[in-house]
Amino acid sequence: MKARKAQLMMAKLVREEPLDPAGIKRIAGVDVAYTKGSAVAAAVLLSAWDLAVMEDSTIHLEAGIPYIPGLLGFREAPLMARAVRRLRYEPDVLLVDGHGRAHPRRFGSACHVGVILDKPTIGVAKARLYGYESDGLVLDDSGNPVAQVVHGRNGRPYYVSVGHRITLKDAVEIVRLSMGDHGPTPLWLAHIRAREACRV
Repeated sequence: MKARKAQLMMAKLVREEPLDPAGIKRIAGVDVAYTKGSAVAAAVLLSAWDLAVMEDSTIHLEAGIPYIPGLLGFREAPLMARAVRRLRYEPDVLLVDGHGRAHPRRFGSACHVGVILDKPTIGVAKARLYGYESDGLVLDDSGNPVAQVVHGRNGRPYYVSVGHRITLKDAVEIVRLSMGDHGPTPLWLAHIRAREACRV
């Protein structure tokens, strides 16, 4: 399938590089919700110091591409990127509701968004899509780590992976610092905002 070949090609564009969590001032969460054949992407920007909401944006579009496991980025990443671009202030790092490198072709939704925007991006998913778990890590077929399991305050596991322009170590630290009662706060607020926009 052309889409799978495209993911393999685009995966080569993903860069893994250090991002000092202490230097982050603004962090954004991005999520997509669906209603009656349309999609709503929401981006919520927070202060990294206290996780206070600075602003949010939403965008409504038809969900033109059907859901296909492993190809969700083609459906959601352009919507999420547009929601982020509508923010007045640029985030220093993005948390995306979806996988990054922890993907069969190493190019999940978080990688897709990160490459589109050329921003440090972290994938945060609620279930494992690829690889196998060992000692809190998700490993690929060669035994290389592609994600780390981070538990929320409620004990729920979150699968954290590199999206773009960040290392797994730094991604995990940022997710832990942003953790609230309902999981990573930026993603929880983006989820709520997307659901609210669906009801408008």
